[in-house]
Amino acid sequence: MPNSFTVATTVLPPAIKSFDIDKLTICRIPFLNIKAKLFYIDEFYAKSTNWDQYNEPGIYFLLGQTTLTENNYKTPFVYIGQAKEIGERLKYHSSDPNKTKYYSLAIAFTSSDFNDTLLNLVERTCIQKARDSHRVLLTNKQKGSKTTANLTKNSSSSLTRPEIQNELICTAIEQILLTCDQSILTARHREPSEIIADKNLEKIILIQGNLRIEALSLKGNGLLILKGSSFRQKISASLTNSDADQLRKLLKKNNYIDDQTNTFKYDYFVKNETLAVQICLGKNISHPNWKHTTNEAIGNSLKSTKANINTSQPSSIQSSKIEASEYCYALETSIRNPLLKTCFSDIYKYLEQDQDVNISVPNKWSIKQGLSYDLKVKDKKIKRDDIRLLDGPENSVLIRIHRTNAKLSSPTKTSQEIIREIYGEHIRFRIPDKSYWDLNSVTIMGFLLRSLKKISS
Repeated sequence: MPNSFTVATTVLPPAIKSFDIDKLTICRIPFLNIKAKLFYIDEFYAKSTNWDQYNEPGIYFLLGQTTLTENNYKTPFVYIGQAKEIGERLKYHSSDPNKTKYYSLAIAFTSSDFNDTLLNLVERTCIQKARDSHRVLLTNKQKGSKTTANLTKNSSSSLTRPEIQNELICTAIEQILLTCDQSILTARHREPSEIIADKNLEKIILIQGNLRIEALSLKGNGLLILKGSSFRQKISASLTNSDADQLRKLLKKNNYIDDQTNTFKYDYFVKNETLAVQICLGKNISHPNWKHTTNEAIGNSLKSTKANINTSQPSSIQSSKIEASEYCYALETSIRNPLLKTCFSDIYKYLEQDQDVNISVPNKWSIKQGLSYDLKVKDKKIKRDDIRLLDGPENSVLIRIHRTNAKLSSPTKTSQEIIREIYGEHIRFRIPDKSYWDLNSVTIMGFLLRSLKKISS
């Protein structure tokens, strides 16, 4: 980061001067003298810092150590605030563990000429520009302070109108931040994956039912989740209030998630695969099966994901109608019975939707023993033998579940009377054909889920 720089822009008045960022320096605009000060990590947290000398009204930015020019694929945290006494506010933040956890740098812009109206305008504009840049995750709880001033009738002189002053000040702040390698307020015109596409990075996919994560592996330096990847709205109870939970909330607040398709609108960097799974799927997966893919596959896969999502129907209903996802393709050579494959796929996707369930397909399976899943319910591992799907005669299916006191729901108007067989420690359902499964699958799968929760308790 440079120690001195000059701001040059055709938008600003010509009176902008050079800066020495190590000192308290002044940016002169005809109607306002703005002092710009950068506080390094040791100075920001040093108890000996004399904050009183900075006690003027102003705007400040709290930042991490990462420069956006250096790592343009990362999405750092940023906090933007205002205060009538910047020194006192920064002194308070420097001793706040909620701030010191994330931030190591502060850049302040102060002036004795700032009034409340102008401060409010500049703060709100900077917050909006930062959110629209899609480069940072803004941690502000509010959109900024409101102003009640009548902006259109303030003055006939253009340079004394607050909205004109606000535009010039925010442009100056943006230029100074750019010179500090912090493009916080500058809109991104290309996704990070496009910027670093020439680095020959490995592309990977994780599929869970009708959900999929697509990412670039950054050679041991984390993952870049690609836009279009799935975002499951529900979160497991075990992740509540975790770092992943906080990041999920920030992503939604910063408009990174499309709530209609439940997918990422922009690329997003994470430090490892575990965090990627937690953020995208809202739960932990014991042994996620990431697959390597090609440029063509990663482009086509996002289209297929969106095509499989029907936002007009609840996911629990829609999931039973979606064709078997790629996680089932590996079973095709082993499963001769199409009904067995359908039941296995539908049950997987039904269970996967529940926030208490962590499910994946085992690496090894046996048609003779019966198909099962790698399951955790409420963080308790379920034995594979507790639930099995067996290949029956004449392409029928036998579903076996460990016996509990779970209740079977009454048949609906569209379903039939379901016959259960008690077989030792298990309950069995015989599925003679696909029409029977289509009529009764929701009732049976609901019973399986309730039984698994009883087993785990």
